[in-house]
Amino acid sequence: MTVSPSVARSVWRPAAVTAALVLVVLAVQAFSPRDFFTGTNNAGSTGPVATVAAGQRLCLTGLLPAGTGRIQIRGRAGPGPLPVFLATARTPSRTLVSPATATLHGTEARVDLPIPRQPDEPAAVPVGLCFEPTRGDLQVLGRPGTRPGQPTPTLDGAPLGVRVALWYRPPAGERSSLAGQFGRVIDRAALFRPGVVGPWTYVLVGLIFLPAAGLLGIRRLAHAATGASRRSDVLVVGLIAFVCAAAWALVEPVFNAPDESDHFAYVQSIAERGRSPDTEAGRRPIYSSEEAAAIDGAQLAGQYGQRDGRPPWLAADEDRWERLRRELRGSAGDGGGRSTVAPYSPLYYALVAPAYLAASSQSIWSQLTLLRLASALLGALAAGCVFLLVRELLPRHPWAAVGAGLLVAFQPMFAFVSGVVNNDAAVNAAAAALLFLLVRAGRRGLTVRRAAAIGAVLAVLPFAKGSGFFLYPAAAVALGAALWQAHRRGGLRALQRPLAALVVGFAVAAGACGGLAGALGHSPLPTRSGSLAATPAPGQDPFPPVPGPAGNSPVRAIEQPRAFLSYTWQLFLPRLPFMTDLKPAGQSFPAFQIYVERAWASFGLVTVQFARWVYALILAVMIAVAVLALWAYRRAPAAVRDRRIELVVLAAALLCVVLGVEAVYFRETGGGGPPSEQGRYLLPVIAAPAVVAVGASFAFGRRAVSALTVAVVAMMGLQLSALALALTAFYL
Repeated sequence: MTVSPSVARSVWRPAAVTAALVLVVLAVQAFSPRDFFTGTNNAGSTGPVATVAAGQRLCLTGLLPAGTGRIQIRGRAGPGPLPVFLATARTPSRTLVSPATATLHGTEARVDLPIPRQPDEPAAVPVGLCFEPTRGDLQVLGRPGTRPGQPTPTLDGAPLGVRVALWYRPPAGERSSLAGQFGRVIDRAALFRPGVVGPWTYVLVGLIFLPAAGLLGIRRLAHAATGASRRSDVLVVGLIAFVCAAAWALVEPVFNAPDESDHFAYVQSIAERGRSPDTEAGRRPIYSSEEAAAIDGAQLAGQYGQRDGRPPWLAADEDRWERLRRELRGSAGDGGGRSTVAPYSPLYYALVAPAYLAASSQSIWSQLTLLRLASALLGALAAGCVFLLVRELLPRHPWAAVGAGLLVAFQPMFAFVSGVVNNDAAVNAAAAALLFLLVRAGRRGLTVRRAAAIGAVLAVLPFAKGSGFFLYPAAAVALGAALWQAHRRGGLRALQRPLAALVVGFAVAAGACGGLAGALGHSPLPTRSGSLAATPAPGQDPFPPVPGPAGNSPVRAIEQPRAFLSYTWQLFLPRLPFMTDLKPAGQSFPAFQIYVERAWASFGLVTVQFARWVYALILAVMIAVAVLALWAYRRAPAAVRDRRIELVVLAAALLCVVLGVEAVYFRETGGGGPPSEQGRYLLPVIAAPAVVAVGASFAFGRRAVSALTVAVVAMMGLQLSALALALTAFYL
């Protein structure tokens, strides 16, 4: 079908204008001069690890990268004048002794040792550094523990069992941009990847695949705006979601995603041992020798969950891992000990295990990347289900379904979570499938096949992840309405076959999932319980992060309903006079951090984020969309009433997931650190905000398609900007 010029203009013109604005924003982001690093020793910092007083001598060793003009340590200075140091740098070609004065940056003192700019070749040379305060003292930043086989810092000649964070910078005053350093950035990003991945891969993905995905999406949106639809539209939406997730699979540093090292260990245990990890304390380590070597090679301890952490940037680091890997050949199956994720049901891990096995003869980086791409397929499934859901709600407006699917595919946190190894991808896909089936049953009736499918997905949900239980109340509302409609049409006899199919579908799927779990040595029930306390070996770098007790449970909220409701109220609204203050310390609006910052763009382990004003703008847009959706209801109340059951189900799903998440993380007292809830936990019900966004576009009447086009292109821009943010934060 040929797209008419008027319809084409309603999509392509606003798309072009919005894309031009997006390109301006991206250009500013890419070309803005900023401070940058030439390298680090990848120690990161968790706080002060040693105090260097006047007259003492702190000595370190490292690799001095090309282009370096300053060497920096950071710390906290005591009261009084800032410390003054006599600093020494020794390389194979020269020794430099120079005074260095600490400068204050907020509460952090930084000591810069200026050196002659290093040439561009070789990539790095060995360097020995010593810092000796001649006045004052400095609590240097770093992290506890040491790296096996690596030189340790010394204080007055005595070894320190810590890692002191060390930063290499260009000469003073020199700044650059992401665009100016792009060649180096993609060289660094390509380390610790499969052998076929190189800097060219990032050029191909960033300059061809992602723009092509955007153009393909807009083209399909323009075609759907004519009132026509293609069966392949759902595949196109899924493909675009896969491309976005695959981009994150290549940009995010290895293992630097929420609990990814533990999720990988789970898959490896199934693939290598045929068993899930232990859920009780035992002698097995969490990680196999192979993964432990990879974690050490990628220096995960110095970057995971740390805002100033960076992955290794030198090929020498990859070479070091390769030497260690050769010594540990055949050691992929000696892990499988208790970890933070061990209590999860093995469904997700068994689903993606074939990707691991497909790369069993390749490097661990190939295995991890293929696992990430397998998760990306689940993300594609979720986006496709959102498309189908909106197609059921608005069959006369196929453009709405395409737009909703694209909004999900380009949503940054959805793409990020879909592009790493995490069982969130499984529950997101299962939840999207369930909501689609429930809406379809509401619109077309509860047939035997639909009832069986709904029963099966209901059973699978909590096996994908325990948070799947949160959707059960919404499913009960939808099924109750569908069964009532069936009863009104055909009486009790009309309910018998759908009810039987629902029960049989649930029983068969639950039995299959439980049987799979039992065969893999796991509890057949989809629960997550048990203490996970652990202690690192004395003197060792405490990575993996020490799992804490599994105290998170909705049971506490059920036992204390008034306190739970008060806690939840205070996350979103000002505390009422009769309420005890239960907010986290220093948080006036905790929901902003949880459900705006962490739901839209919070990468790594919630450490890589945009400037706060970006999230304030996102919140303003969210409020505007909600207001426009209400205005659209006023314009067409009959259309909303015709879909009221389905909309109630979506609203109930969103509300129940929010309440479920807050019940799990409910705090009985105020204060403490930042909230533990993650906005990504709302992604199973991403269909609900997608429907609201589509509904808001109808507030513009005949320009509804144009309004949705603007939203889609803006989301594309946010996705690209988020990828640029990650490249900057990890590799610049």
